[in-house]
Amino acid sequence: MKSFFIIPSLGVALFLVLFAVPAASAQQRGATPVFTLDKFHLDQPKSPDFKEKSFSYTETSENWLQMVCEYQVTARDGWLDNITFKWNILLLGAETERLVFTKSITYDKIEADGKAKQKGVVYLSPRDIRRYYSSRNAPIGTSKVVIYVEILSDGIKVGEFQYPKGSVRGVPAKWWQSPLVNRVDNVLLSRTESPWFGMDHDTWVPERPSEKPVAK
Repeated sequence: MKSFFIIPSLGVALFLVLFAVPAASAQQRGATPVFTLDKFHLDQPKSPDFKEKSFSYTETSENWLQMVCEYQVTARDGWLDNITFKWNILLLGAETERLVFTKSITYDKIEADGKAKQKGVVYLSPRDIRRYYSSRNAPIGTSKVVIYVEILSDGIKVGEFQYPKGSVRGVPAKWWQSPLVNRVDNVLLSRTESPWFGMDHDTWVPERPSEKPVAK
């Protein structure tokens, strides 16, 4: 079957669609949270080096794909119970056509004074880059990554954003809902599942442990 995706040439841009809806949580007591997504970073850091003299095998030069969004929240009580990022990441030019990775990550105890800068992050490991994108572990160019994130609080949609800005040639609108994509769940990693867990602990929002799929 012919792919409906064509690899585009894109500049690095960020498109934010921001809106607020009344939250139904009794703990928020009728507050209407307002979300501001300030920045989005798409990086390819190398694996952190924890090398010790007796553990020389820890040396590595492999690259990860790291996606970070920085945001602020304003709510009447100054706090939100939780916020969930539902990531949909489309890789163009992968060895598997129409490849979409999905991951839901929930954070608790959200400071919502409109000033506290907070972050949500997701990773794609070098091993999965080799498995799904390039067996040669070739870097993933920013022009080959298309992202849609839905943001919820207490199960209610309160925002969304897309990367890059505007439409992408060869990629249909609302591609994340298309039945033609090859969807792969839970390959993406949260911060607590990554080698960076434990670093700069105080700068990150508490992450709720993910529920592991039950083996059948």
